Amino acid sequence: MKILGLSAFYHDSAAALIIDGEIIAAAQEERFTRKKFDSGFPSQSIQFCLEKAGLQLSDLDEIVYYEQPFLKGKLGYGGKLNFVNTGNDFINYDANGAHEVLDTGKNNYFKYKENVNAVYANYNRSYKIFSYQVGLRVENTHSNGTSTGLVWNDQTQSYSTPFEGTVKKNYTDFFPSASFTYNKNPQNQWSISYSRRIDRPDYSDLNPFEFRLNDYLYGKGNTNLNPQYTSSITLTNTYKFKLNTSLSYSH
Repeated sequence: MKILGLSAFYHDSAAALIIDGEIIAAAQEERFTRKKFDSGFPSQSIQFCLEKAGLQLSDLDEIVYYEQPFLKGKLGYGGKLNFVNTGNDFINYDANGAHEVLDTGKNNYFKYKENVNAVYANYNRSYKIFSYQVGLRVENTHSNGTSTGLVWNDQTQSYSTPFEGTVKKNYTDFFPSASFTYNKNPQNQWSISYSRRIDRPDYSDLNPFEFRLNDYLYGKGNTNLNPQYTSSITLTNTYKFKLNTSLSYSH
């Protein structure tokens, strides 16, 4: 796993690259800007770490940020970039005994690209008998897919009509979260939490190519599919750090 760690806007901004648990590169931003205790965004430190390992931003699995004290609690913030670039080549053969014949009419190529950019911030603070946490994640999703091949022609009763379908999405979502824990008796704690999440359609579900198994059975994707959003509220009791009981509601 390739992880880029960042520290910024607090003291000495810096970046460090870890691959499979091993530190590959690390640098403070002041090395490049020549500003003592430079707390700005470590863009040059990031570039140094990536070049050291011969990587691009799209090669990273995770980007993590440093958490700092804020208003007697802890403030965490960060971001993540996620890139998907996939191609699905569907090739159909007609089997006749031991011989296989390529059926070019039923072939399809689906090229799909997706980029998800996310930033988040969360704040938590603890008191003597309770603690709370609030957070917000903002995600922008941009996707572009192209499906090429042939579709069924009822007049010729064959796959003979050229087909090209496209999938284009660009949307921004907000995902708040919050939790409250009452721990006056550490042996019997209560907490309530709220979160909102997203489930995106599988790539195959977006491909508009029609695949026929026979005259009565076929399958195809829907380019108009939208993500599914779920809001959840959970009440949890923890007894003697051994028994957890939860009651949840999702919509």
